Formats: sequence, structure tokens, C-alpha cells
Amino acid sequence: MEDHERCTITEIAEDGEPIAPKAHARKFVSQCGVLVRDTIPITTQEWKKPANAEGVTYVDTRSKIMLFRKLLVNFTLPEPTEAKRENDRPDPEDPELNIVQRRVKKWALKKMATQFNSYKKKLDNLFVKEKKTPDFNGPYEKIKDHWEEFVKYKTSERSKKRSATNK
Repeated sequence: MEDHERCTITEIAEDGEPIAPKAHARKFVSQCGVLVRDTIPITTQEWKKPANAEGVTYVDTRSKIMLFRKLLVNFTLPEPTEAKRENDRPDPEDPELNIVQRRVKKWALKKMATQFNSYKKKLDNLFVKEKKTPDFNGPYEKIKDHWEEFVKYKTSERSKKRSATNK
């Protein structure tokens, strides 16, 4: 979406998922994927910081805050109308967010994590495992500078071991 495009979300679910209007909710989900693919390099190994982060790249808190703020450029969320719930606490990394924004942020970052991991899995299945290279045009244009490192990691023993453990 262009910076000047704005969509208004009028309703969110209890967990923070935008649900109305449906067309804007779909754009919200789509924009989550676009932002994460365009912003986070495919060489980033983990979405969350692992317990033992030594030698592992992951998406840091600052990047997640920036992703959510970029998302809000195109979307207007409903104003808070309900009383605080017991588990609604201020976001220590982004304290100016209201209750609705915090819920939506939590949901959006989970969605982005899923989309990011799915995208890397798709690249692995379509290209790395098939010993092919994308043409780096269109949707693959932004991964060109990271491709060699991505392939090197995905074909490494460390990656194969992690994959087997996670299965």
C-alpha cells in the first residue's frame, strides 16, 4: 500500500485480530506479510530471541516496533471503548500505545512471525531444495543481496539439525 492510502478498521476481535470491515481486515493481513518480507532479511534465522541466542540471528524488539508503526501508517484502529481487563498491561517497549493498539500489535506480530517463517519455508522448498535460484524480479527482487547467505545457511548441517529437531 502507498503511504497515502488509509483503511479504517471498525472492529477487532478479543485477541486483537481486525475483523471488520472484511476487505480492510484482509488488507491488514496482507500488509503484515508485505512489510515483513520487505523489511526483515531472509537471512534472519528466528523471529523470537532464542534462549541461547549465541550465533543465531533474530528480529529484535526495535524492528518489531518499527514494523507495527509502519503498519499503522495505512490503518486507523477503533478507539478504546471497553474497560481494562486484568491482563491488559502497558507495553514496556512501546508505552504510548492504547489498549486496542496493544492487542492489535500482539496479534499482528504473531501473524508477521507466521508469514515470515512461511515465506522462508516456501523459498527453501521452491528454490534451495530444488537447487534453483529465483530470477530476482518482482516479488524476489529484494532478496537478491541475501540469497547466497540464505542458501548457505539452509544447506548447512546446523540448519538441517535444527529442522529435524523442530519437526
